[in-house]
Amino acid sequence: MGSGDDNGDHKTWGGKTEPLKEKFNDSINFDKRMWKADIQGSQTYAKALALSGIISAKERDAIVTGPDAVGKEWESDTFVIKPTDEDIHTANERRLGEATGRSRNDQVATDMRIWVSEATETLLQHLKSLISVIVNRANAELDMIIPRCTHLQCGQPVLWSHWLLSYSWYFQADAIPLTQIRERTSSLPLGSGALARNPFRVNQDLILYSTAEFGFVGLADADADSWELIRGKTGDMCGFMMTLKGLPSTYNKDLQEDKEPIFDAYDTLNGCLQLATGVLSTLKLSHDLLSTDLAEYLVRRRVPFRETHHTLGQAVRLEENCTSLGKLTVTDLRTLHSAFEEDVNEVWDFARSVEKGYAYGGTSKTAVLVQIDELDKCLA
Repeated sequence: MGSGDDNGDHKTWGGKTEPLKEKFNDSINFDKRMWKADIQGSQTYAKALALSGIISAKERDAIVTGPDAVGKEWESDTFVIKPTDEDIHTANERRLGEATGRSRNDQVATDMRIWVSEATETLLQHLKSLISVIVNRANAELDMIIPRCTHLQCGQPVLWSHWLLSYSWYFQADAIPLTQIRERTSSLPLGSGALARNPFRVNQDLILYSTAEFGFVGLADADADSWELIRGKTGDMCGFMMTLKGLPSTYNKDLQEDKEPIFDAYDTLNGCLQLATGVLSTLKLSHDLLSTDLAEYLVRRRVPFRETHHTLGQAVRLEENCTSLGKLTVTDLRTLHSAFEEDVNEVWDFARSVEKGYAYGGTSKTAVLVQIDELDKCLA
């Protein structure tokens, strides 16, 4: 980014006017969105200089009030960008020079810290809204049971709330680095760290669960598209890290290119979080469920798991002659293994099955309510 104390009609880096060089050097077209942060940084710095006795109160007031007028131009979209405005700093500096006779030094790092700090606060609020939707649905739909899948085939029944909450903890973990970034950018004059990570694994499941082959949840066509778009967007936010990894220490002109990927990462996350919140809040559940707890039944009767796995595969093949595993009789199952008894019918009691998961983080109602309580405390 350019800096300088010159309000003339040439670029701050000097030299001959070369259109291609100017095109590569200028960043005003994308960093103009930092106009508010640039003005805020100038005003705050002026107040600090006055407190230190470096400038007078009159000079401070002139510097503080001047940017307000420039800010109104940006807000009303009447600010005129000139060819000599290399970046947001030189653009505001030029207008401030015309209005107050003041010029200032480069504020690239300061502006980025201010902008990132405010951006992370916005993302945290959207993340909190998304977690709130999950917690509210988990609490309201505590009696709903769905199957969890292994190798894309129905496995064991779990509470719908348990499945939802498993992703809320991912999102809660994502809030931690965002909070840390906000704290670092608010207090330190150095780097602000990475802005984004990929929290959107939940969409993969919901895309599958909404298909006719699964039918566990119902999505509108547009909502299905939304999840797929969110999944596609997650690959767009890592490119600049390759540039950063290869740079030597201290400032390099390459770092001017950090603005666009950070802005893009923020815009992408900002949209994805709001989109995911909306889709999850309107999601409809299907009541048509299937479960297979046969392997666990045999394990409880001291049948080796490698043997139960084989038996379960045979049961699935036998199921092809009926509508579901639950339709298999005790006689049918005994042809597969002698350990099956009359009480095997209890396997098809979904509510009984989910209540077996009473350990911390399990799928029983008691364990799920503990998670809801802990997330409520995080949201408070």
